[in-house]
Amino acid sequence: KRAIERVAKALRSCRRGLIVCGPDDAGPPLAHAVTRLAAVLGYPVIADPVSQVRFGPHDASRVMGAYDCFLRSSSFAERHAPEIILQFGAAPTSKVYHSYAARHAGALHLSVDPAGQSRAPSRRAREVIAADPVETALALCEALSRKADPLRSWLEAFRRAEQIAREVIDRHIVETDALCETRVF
Repeated sequence: KRAIERVAKALRSCRRGLIVCGPDDAGPPLAHAVTRLAAVLGYPVIADPVSQVRFGPHDASRVMGAYDCFLRSSSFAERHAPEIILQFGAAPTSKVYHSYAARHAGALHLSVDPAGQSRAPSRRAREVIAADPVETALALCEALSRKADPLRSWLEAFRRAEQIAREVIDRHIVETDALCETRVF
């Protein structure tokens, strides 16, 4: 209960945040809870390919899957510094994400892990909340539902970057004649 209140207070005070979902096998319940929390906060969700959050029956309108492309842009990364990062699951496998997070080392980094272990090799998490990720995300939704003040421009910048990255990837796939992994999938 105290941890939820403490994290909710931190999230309320930070309008530029990210929810990061690393590799996890929690499946649809976590995806639903995390995307619901993202809707309350107005934060984008950086979803690792094996996070179980990129696809499914949940609302994926705030889920960024092409972040590995747009976080490479030094101008985007510089202009879009998060104040807080809330991580569910293990650390994402993306080297690009880790470079972006290291660039913004001043951001408050919180991690939710059932075993209370920091599963990020960088050890950036200032606090690890030892709790069930689904229950934590839902409790935070409840604690924040009437008190959050989303910054629309923050989420919209990530949505635009995601859209542009997807368009470039799609164009590249269409224009490439060679058989490659991207084309197969």
